[in-house]
Amino acid sequence: MRIAIVCANNQNRSMAAHHLLLNSGVDVCSYGTSAQVRIPAKEREAVNTYSFGKTYEEMLLDLKAKDEDFYTRTGILQMLRRNMEVKARPQRFQDANTPFDVVICCDSRCFDIIHSFYLAQAAAQAEAGAGAQVASYLVNFEIEDTPQTATAAAEHILSLCRLLEKTGSPGDTIAQFIETQKTFPMLYTVVPC
Repeated sequence: MRIAIVCANNQNRSMAAHHLLLNSGVDVCSYGTSAQVRIPAKEREAVNTYSFGKTYEEMLLDLKAKDEDFYTRTGILQMLRRNMEVKARPQRFQDANTPFDVVICCDSRCFDIIHSFYLAQAAAQAEAGAGAQVASYLVNFEIEDTPQTATAAAEHILSLCRLLEKTGSPGDTIAQFIETQKTFPMLYTVVPC
């Protein structure tokens, strides 16, 4: 079963889950949905912006040069080091061109972006006369974008992935999981991909 984990920047929530799932033997990919990667800056209203082509190591070195103490205290350098253990750079979901059986989003905004992306893709394929399309399950966990919440949510995502591996029936499994898991608000839908 092909599974993707998606958040806005492919930094915190999706990578906390990717790291845990990878270390637990679950085959998974992770992505972001934003146009650029955004990392909070020292100035409250500012943000560090990077292209999705920039490596986690390059981001880490840039932030260390800007203010190593601040980015160490906030946990951002530790997050980037963790990300470097998983893969070289963040990836953007819309550029992946990879079919997935299940796409797990980490907030409703990402869920809406991917839902719209899949619907637009299906409409373009239908207009081009493409054949039948495969369905993908789009799941949303509403996860606050903090390191602590991302780590806690990763455990729930792992539980869902273990159930999906065991049952092989995404629709029933996801619906039952949503009924029993009450820590994070969830929803899901089926989309053509």
